[in-house]
Amino acid sequence: MDPDGNNQINLTSNSADNWHPSWSTADQRIVFGMYPDPSSGDYNYEICIMDSDGQNQRNLTNHPSGDLHPSRSPDGHWIVFDSDRDFNQWNQEIYVMDIEGGNLRSLSKNPSYDSHPSWSPDGQRIVFDSERNGNREIYVMDANGKNQRRVTNNPSWDGDPEWSPSGEKIVFMSERDGNKEIYVIDADGKNPRNLTKNSAFDGSAYWFDPAFAIPVTLSGKLRWLWRWLKQER
Repeated sequence: MDPDGNNQINLTSNSADNWHPSWSTADQRIVFGMYPDPSSGDYNYEICIMDSDGQNQRNLTNHPSGDLHPSRSPDGHWIVFDSDRDFNQWNQEIYVMDIEGGNLRSLSKNPSYDSHPSWSPDGQRIVFDSERNGNREIYVMDANGKNQRRVTNNPSWDGDPEWSPSGEKIVFMSERDGNKEIYVIDADGKNPRNLTKNSAFDGSAYWFDPAFAIPVTLSGKLRWLWRWLKQER
């Protein structure tokens, strides 16, 4: 769509649920999550890829377990996501694979629920949420899965984290004020702040920087894509 929200174009005109897109200027392709139409008899969440104009859509994963929440590395070569393929449906783990769906490996390797991974802008770290300490908290690890460490410590639910374009802050969703609100903290977990402060459900926050919106041509017209552009700075 245009920067003002006009001229929105549907890229995934199909009967499935398509969500959580992550794209890179390295190859002008968009990775996204897909949940098939139940009438098809397929009930598995999968990771898919398409060109920036919506063409050439295809699966990168094809597994009976759920594969969710893809995030591309800054160089565009890798995809981090969560899946329950090695344990069971109540235990998501963080995995990484290459852009063609190969070289799959587990990063978090923990018997608790780990999900919503996101690459840092420099490609060196991955933020994610986990229930390994009894409730949902925000964690950071190195891109190879080492040095896993908690950055929030609150009895309420904290989840769905994303990096700022500078990599200095993390935005996330929390229930620490009684309902889901958008918070921001320093990358080391200090200085938490409530940004939304209202009684409604606020979630799935992403950093927006129009100065780094990237123009693409769709259907012969100039359009702008900026979601996940923090990965390209």
